[in-house]
Amino acid sequence: MPLTPFRRALPYLAIALTVGIGTVFLAETLYGRHESTLLAQRNGRNLSNTIEENIRRTLDFYDRSLVGVIEELGDSSTMALAPGVRNRVLFDKAITTTGVSQVYVIDAEGVIRISSVTLTPIPNSLADRSYFQAHRNNPDVGLYISEPIVSRFDGQPSVVVSRRLKDKDGAFQGVVAATIGTEYLSDLFNQINLGDDGRITLTRTDGTIISRFPYDKSLIGRDLSKSPVMGHFLKTGEDFFSERSTIDGEERLYRFKKFEGYPLTIVVAQAANVVYADWMRRSWLMGSLTLVMMLGCLGLGRLFVRELDARQRTTEQLHDAEQDMRTILHGLPAMVAYWDRRLRIRFANNSYLESFADTPEPPPVRPGDTALPSDTEGLRLAGANAHHLHRALQGEARAFETPLIDGNNAQRHVMVSFVPDRVEGSTEVRGVFVQATDITERKLAEDRLLEEKERFRVTLASIGDAVVSTDAQGRITYLNPVAERITSWTSADAMGLPVEYVVPLREGAFDGPDRSPIRNALESGEGVIASASGTLLNRHRVRFDVEDSAAPIKDAQGTVVGAVMVLRDVTQARAMALRMAYLAQHDALTGLPNRVLLVDRATQAIAQAVREGTGLAVMYMDLDHFKNINDSMGHRAGDELLVAFAERISRALRQTDTLSRQGGDEFVVLASLGHDPNGGNVLAGELVRLCAEPFVVEGRRLQVGTSVGVALFPHHGRSFEELARHADIAMYAAKRAGRSRFTVFDAALEMQQPGEPVGI
Repeated sequence: MPLTPFRRALPYLAIALTVGIGTVFLAETLYGRHESTLLAQRNGRNLSNTIEENIRRTLDFYDRSLVGVIEELGDSSTMALAPGVRNRVLFDKAITTTGVSQVYVIDAEGVIRISSVTLTPIPNSLADRSYFQAHRNNPDVGLYISEPIVSRFDGQPSVVVSRRLKDKDGAFQGVVAATIGTEYLSDLFNQINLGDDGRITLTRTDGTIISRFPYDKSLIGRDLSKSPVMGHFLKTGEDFFSERSTIDGEERLYRFKKFEGYPLTIVVAQAANVVYADWMRRSWLMGSLTLVMMLGCLGLGRLFVRELDARQRTTEQLHDAEQDMRTILHGLPAMVAYWDRRLRIRFANNSYLESFADTPEPPPVRPGDTALPSDTEGLRLAGANAHHLHRALQGEARAFETPLIDGNNAQRHVMVSFVPDRVEGSTEVRGVFVQATDITERKLAEDRLLEEKERFRVTLASIGDAVVSTDAQGRITYLNPVAERITSWTSADAMGLPVEYVVPLREGAFDGPDRSPIRNALESGEGVIASASGTLLNRHRVRFDVEDSAAPIKDAQGTVVGAVMVLRDVTQARAMALRMAYLAQHDALTGLPNRVLLVDRATQAIAQAVREGTGLAVMYMDLDHFKNINDSMGHRAGDELLVAFAERISRALRQTDTLSRQGGDEFVVLASLGHDPNGGNVLAGELVRLCAEPFVVEGRRLQVGTSVGVALFPHHGRSFEELARHADIAMYAAKRAGRSRFTVFDAALEMQQPGEPVGI
């Protein structure tokens, strides 16, 4: 099907919309940056004007102070005063001026004649200073501001402001100068906040740094005339531009302001990353949203195109499906029709018309064809089953078997299903789909088999064993009630499932290999004799021990068509046998091996030690004062103590070692020592240490302790009986020695009388 014009234009529309959104974002971003730049320019202008005004007022005040000194110098009465009084009169205003460190009068030879800081003339010559030479060589200099000079008195960088001294004829008589610290000039900028990395620089017009904020003494006096920033200003005359600093490499927006009447320039530098910080955050946010919108436009356009293509393909497929469905429905042997709510037949396939139409040759049928049976045909065909039809018209699907009289007036058995046709999104029913399958022959066969099947069912339900039958492929066809109980499957749910899935059998324990007697019977065609070694884990993870047998089912020709398996539940009998076997070898209280199992393991351990040439230890252990606990706290507390003692000792042993309870409070440890001759002593000491820690029994802390006797193979015997006897002797020796210790067997212990001290 060809594409529509709208479908062809849709991708281009999506791209155009995406480009438009991107263009709007770019324009808005550039405008926002321009606005940030203008704001920085206004701030820089305002700050530079404010700074200029402050410095101008300061310099004017300095100038007036110097003029005042010059006027007093011309007053003979002042000069006739004593030096101390004269200085106070001369420098009264100057020395109180903030920032001035010294005021002095220099004669025409460059020698300081009067100083505000001393009454003694200073012999130093300042004739080489630039300010002195400027006044001597040019009578019209006025107030002169020098480059930063390192003071010869205190070594600090300072700026000298000076005025020319002259006689009545205008001849050069010297200089009156005041020294201003550059750090003080920097302090004038402290109240101004330029943000991080902001800078304020005061320079002479020749580019020499006079002061700077933040203050950096190393930069005072540096010539910036060759730097890109100052060069840009001097070359173009622009008073606001962006440039990267040669001092720290940061990009800043610079605002230059020349002082009127003074050879000074103020430079206000705002860090670009601070100026554009808000703009950058807004740009990132708007950029992210714009990108999402652009991607969304492209994605929606693509989805829309795919949806249109899918709808076009769906339309084509529906057309093809309609053709295929019509062909299939007319080819079905089942009778298919559609009745509307008024029970008018809107569609019927050929099988339906051939069976029920009044005409012997049914006309071609199409959905909505007017050549269908009359409006009352549906009700007539429903007959005695009209209640099913009414229930279907109320929205309930119905399926039932019913006898029916066909067009030839013959009775037939049919399986009928009524499926409501609901309006989408509503409970309203528009009509009913009807399907009727002729089951006459099957119905007769079922009636004949019913009686036989009932006898078979009653027989299997009455026996006490589980019966499972399968087809030739091993799929379940029947479970009797006992089989349903032990497998946790109903016969209906298990129908058709593999027998290994419904009845999972294993050889021996459930982690043994799989076994399937019924599969063996199917494959061999022979019966499988009963076996009592099987295990079944049912659907609910319940385990059964079973005795199973199976036999094939063959037809008249001898072909295997299925199999039957009989399972007998022997779980309780097998559990009883295992329990008896366990109790024969284990202590009932602690679960530890008893003497029977200990002797067996000791025999094996001795044989292995002989083969490998390794050592072996047999240790007899006895709880100290256990009888006192039993008598004072009762046998229940005594049993709890024995269990706690067994658990603590077991944790200290390896898996290859054996801890056995012999009875009462007597325990035996069988431990392999390998090739370590001292391993027995180490282990015995560790056991004594462990048992020295208190036991908590019935909420009480009991200090018990243990006495241990150690016999080593092969030194103290080559049979378990001999080792056990010697370990027992050593244990009693440990008790006599004071308890809570271990004693290694020695031949002398056999000769020792009770009560004699025994050492370890």
